[in-house]
Amino acid sequence: MSRLSLSLRHLLIFLAALSLSLAPTQGLAQILTKVSISPATVYGGDNATGTVQISSPAPSGGFLVSINCNHDFVQFPTGVAVPGGATGATFPLGTSQVTHASSATITCTANDKTVTAGITVEPPAYPVDSITVSPNPVIGGVTTYGTVHLNQVAGLAGITVQLKSSGANVHVPAHVTVAHGSSSAEFSITSGVVSSASSATITGSVLGVSGSTTANLEVDPWPVSSVDLSPNPVVGTYGVTGKVTLGARAPFGGIVVQLSTDNSVATPAASSVTVKQGYLTATFRVKTLGVGTQQVAHISATAGGTPAGSALTINASPITSVVLNQASVYGGANLTGSVTVADPAPTGGQIVQLTASSTDVQVPTSVTVPAGYKSAKFAATSSGVSAQEQVTVTGYAGTAQASDDVTLLTHVQIVNLPVNDIAFDKVSGKIWATVKSTGGVYANSVVSIDPTGGAIGVHINMGPEPGLICVSDDGQFAYVSVGVDGSVRRADLQSGTVGPTFPIGVYNPYDLEAVPGSPHSWVTCTDPYGGVNTRVWDDGVARANTAAGGYRIVFAGTSDIIYGDGHNSLFKSILKPNEIDWVDQTGLDVTGCVWSKHLLYTDLATVIDPEAKAIVENLPTQDFGNYNFVAVNSNENRIYYLTADNYGNTRILAFDQTTYAEKRFIESGNIPGALHKPFAVGNHTIAFESTDNQAVGVVFVHDLH
Repeated sequence: MSRLSLSLRHLLIFLAALSLSLAPTQGLAQILTKVSISPATVYGGDNATGTVQISSPAPSGGFLVSINCNHDFVQFPTGVAVPGGATGATFPLGTSQVTHASSATITCTANDKTVTAGITVEPPAYPVDSITVSPNPVIGGVTTYGTVHLNQVAGLAGITVQLKSSGANVHVPAHVTVAHGSSSAEFSITSGVVSSASSATITGSVLGVSGSTTANLEVDPWPVSSVDLSPNPVVGTYGVTGKVTLGARAPFGGIVVQLSTDNSVATPAASSVTVKQGYLTATFRVKTLGVGTQQVAHISATAGGTPAGSALTINASPITSVVLNQASVYGGANLTGSVTVADPAPTGGQIVQLTASSTDVQVPTSVTVPAGYKSAKFAATSSGVSAQEQVTVTGYAGTAQASDDVTLLTHVQIVNLPVNDIAFDKVSGKIWATVKSTGGVYANSVVSIDPTGGAIGVHINMGPEPGLICVSDDGQFAYVSVGVDGSVRRADLQSGTVGPTFPIGVYNPYDLEAVPGSPHSWVTCTDPYGGVNTRVWDDGVARANTAAGGYRIVFAGTSDIIYGDGHNSLFKSILKPNEIDWVDQTGLDVTGCVWSKHLLYTDLATVIDPEAKAIVENLPTQDFGNYNFVAVNSNENRIYYLTADNYGNTRILAFDQTTYAEKRFIESGNIPGALHKPFAVGNHTIAFESTDNQAVGVVFVHDLH
């Protein structure tokens, strides 16, 4: 039954239900007299109309007539109502496609009176005129399309055409429907991969109509257009990559390409390779054996049609060693190495293939041992790395391979910016630096620097040249000393604005530190020989009292305790809401002190308990130079020292903060200028500044494991 017939049946059922809902108000005076069908003969799928008549006009409530039919190829409503005042009513009839002429009886009943009428349904009177297929021929596995053509347009229910294929590898749908008003319909034809050319007959016929129409489809095997091999020639035992290319893109499910060789010294790793659906190419591996003399193998590929192939040349060349002349270099440096083969190279030389385990070392793809020699040198380069890396360089030749390792050391990263001071913002993870008047476009500014790569970001112009800098622990403000007018200026790091300016009369402070938990407060230290020189400021207003100080102060975490380097002495002060009180001073040298975990770590390689006023650890100094600067990262439990000799050669030392055991140190090379004020800016990373030479600004050293 067609979809159109089903829809009509639904309509008829709805009309019947509607008619049954009418209140039967007819009287006994009305008698059902006749039912007629027009047209009485139709083609399956066409519609007809039934008409019932009664003896006198129907009452105001209507006159209900029930309907039935003795065959299901006719669709009918279960009843019809003659409207009040009328003597007749019509109802729709639908039909389905049949295979031979068939008759059905329509029976109408009302008030025990029954009348009947007949309807004849005939099969379509027209066969399939032709079938066309395009594209034709087709490569096996590719979908093509057929079209059935009738000799006239289809009726309301359409015409169903039965389809068959004579080929086991060619599949068509069981039928296709020519829609109402159309004389043709398209259907898909799928084919399987074939090993040789074949054909199939596509047949179309209409049920109940004698005769059928056919079309032939030719199916061809899949073509392989080429086989490529690389490298070629190759040293025996060295792998080769092959690539097969098809003449057309692979169909659904892909295409299996068979592989073969005519010489066992070079064989495909698998007997076949699959070109994936929608692709033209696929790669495969070829294994080679060591040979005493040069040999040639032909690698062939076929998908059932004419094979394609390529010749592979296999050279003999045993290798005994690869030696790199440097065991470790800084990333970016040049390298040299040599290869050695077992026997003197023949005429034309002996080729040795080279690879590196990482792209951070670039080696030539091969090196040639000159004729009559057993060894040859090669040059390589390396890339800068952010972490120490071991790279293996391997040579392949003959039945052997050999390798050697080189360790790439981390380089310092340099931001070429003349700065007066730097500070670290733990909130944003950025370094903030005050740039000298010689800093070009960044002159007299506060700039942010990304410690992960050294990129310069925001810069805030301060007007005159800025000096020292500190950042509030909420990351909101930076306080900057300005020597030209003895002031401290506040920069809003969030908005990039400057102001206000606080004229505090301190022209060249030795230290400037933000007060923890108080973003509007800072501390200055002046004249370390003056004894009492540590002062606290709140928005430019000095708190009562001053305390002993000197070169540098540190807060004991976020508490109100201040420790300071008081020129070969340790001082302690207590910070109160409106004043600062000098508590104590003792003769411990805390030069360059950093506070962490209730201890002070000094540039002198000592660890001091400030409350006990005692040295708790002297770090081993055999790896220290003449100039040392300390930084501590409590998150990774490490103490770091930037140490340098008289020639500026720097080394980064690392110690366990709990056991004080020394970790691996890193030679960081020659950095021009005096280095000082290091601090941790992340795990295994410290930053420090160089103020001499104006050529070096902030420097980063990575991977301090």
